[in-house]
Amino acid sequence: MRERLDRGQGEEPRRKPFSLRVFLLIMAALAVAGVVAAMALSRNHLRGDVLAIQTVAGSDGKPRLWIYSDRSFNFRVKNNGGSHSSCWACKAALSVVDPQTQKIEQEFVIPQPGLVRKPELLTLNGKLWVVSQKDDTNLPTIGAYETATPKQVFDTTSFAASNPAFASGFADAHVRKQPDRLELLTRDGQKLNYLLNDGKIVKQVAENKADDEETISILAFSGASDEPRKSLVRVTGPRGRVGDAEHAASHTKDPEDAKFFLHATLEQLAPEQTFLEPVLLYQDSEIALILSQKLVGGDSDRQLLCVDLSCNVRWMVPQEQLFDQLRLSSKNAFSKTFFIKNDLNVQRMGQLLVVTLARQGALGLDVKTGGQLWRYEP
Repeated sequence: MRERLDRGQGEEPRRKPFSLRVFLLIMAALAVAGVVAAMALSRNHLRGDVLAIQTVAGSDGKPRLWIYSDRSFNFRVKNNGGSHSSCWACKAALSVVDPQTQKIEQEFVIPQPGLVRKPELLTLNGKLWVVSQKDDTNLPTIGAYETATPKQVFDTTSFAASNPAFASGFADAHVRKQPDRLELLTRDGQKLNYLLNDGKIVKQVAENKADDEETISILAFSGASDEPRKSLVRVTGPRGRVGDAEHAASHTKDPEDAKFFLHATLEQLAPEQTFLEPVLLYQDSEIALILSQKLVGGDSDRQLLCVDLSCNVRWMVPQEQLFDQLRLSSKNAFSKTFFIKNDLNVQRMGQLLVVTLARQGALGLDVKTGGQLWRYEP
């Protein structure tokens, strides 16, 4: 009795040992809560590496970004002969994003036969076509989506089943223009062209004689390819000969060269206005958009310039308002103009210019002022 009284007065009562079962239940509850929170966050957070972006008007007329990303778990496999890339749960995703609200409105998961490749994107007649070319180990993939009310129209299998000529499947596929089409090689060896405007299949694309009759004027850079300083010239000639600015630029050093190869004339616009290692990103009947370096060699900022068709600068966006990855770095060979130009794209929608950079995001700029209307970086 005394023992019990003494213990009751001088000692705290013994606590029951903490149950392992209770501990495990608490940890499980926390884990579930974490998964739920992550799912809630990921609904409006784009995962994976962004490989391509296309701007398309939604049903409300406002821009939507269709973003193609790699959602695979990628890793390197080492063997006696070296190493190679591989993936687990290989898949891509096509996400429809409202850049103003930053919300993902819809998402399509696209299983892949192997490593996810950068696709070619083309929008025509309310459809977005997504084509990944073949590589050393994988066949091409083809998809089509309605853009107004987003839904998938074709995947590779259903597109192959849409016409008996495609029954064997596809060994290779490319997006081509003039006219807009898919250039296909079927697995039974047929070379076919699927015309996206009307869905017809032809073996040969007829030459458009109107291209040789229609005269166009475009801007292109003049100067030798190894010269960093370039100025703008106006090239006027038949559409079929002049082609695009990159093609025309290869014949702008000498007027006689342009006359012989392009059947075109050259007009020097503003010789005193030069651009360093420039890229002509976009042009229409009013403006042209140019990405230019501030310095040559070593590290350098880049700037985005908008000029009119007489080469007068309307506005300029400095490096600090662009993507960091557009800066030229001596430590990153892929920041050179040769590489960076392939990841840049510009589209115009009325008074909105959308500048996209693969793996980074998109900028919405006002056509008149260059002011940033919105920015989306996954």
